[in-house]
Amino acid sequence: MQNSKSNSENIANSNLISSKNNLDKDLNVKRDLFSKKAFTTKEEMVKNYTDTYKKAPTLYGPYTWTIRKPAYSTRPGVNQPFTENILYNSQYSYPPPGVYVAEIYNYKIEILLPTDAVTGYIESIDVMGYSNYTTQAVGFNQFTRVGSPASGPFGPSDTGLYLNANTFGVLLKYNSAGQLINYPIGITDTKTFTYYYINP
Repeated sequence: MQNSKSNSENIANSNLISSKNNLDKDLNVKRDLFSKKAFTTKEEMVKNYTDTYKKAPTLYGPYTWTIRKPAYSTRPGVNQPFTENILYNSQYSYPPPGVYVAEIYNYKIEILLPTDAVTGYIESIDVMGYSNYTTQAVGFNQFTRVGSPASGPFGPSDTGLYLNANTFGVLLKYNSAGQLINYPIGITDTKTFTYYYINP
């Protein structure tokens, strides 16, 4: 009688594991498909899922994630400002267009989404920087990926679906004549990202 009960439990556990593996496989297929797409609105993300799977997903959000301005540090692997010569294409009267020595601040986030999330979307940042500091295109970059965190040994250790985004702040330090300018563009002490995610 004990063996019969034990066999039944083993079969039930095996079915449960098989079912979970199938769900995980289905979720990973969906994640892989949606990680290759760039959405311009959360509505587009929901519509794309609905059109693909003939079923509307559940939308969660808005949520916010606030980060501090990157700071100089002696710790390895820490996100910190870096210096670069850039050609500044000003649309304003000051500072004039030209080559500047600039400090670049990369405001970046990496959010571990819930285990059943298919994809995520950054809707906005409270104070926008540049998506590309060399061309001075205003905006931000975003993508999702499955894997371990990119933040290295000092960050979280979970493997899962990550929503990544960044925007650049620029401090024009010196002009080509060596004059101190210290003109900030898109630099704030904190930036708040607003995001959503969907699950089946």
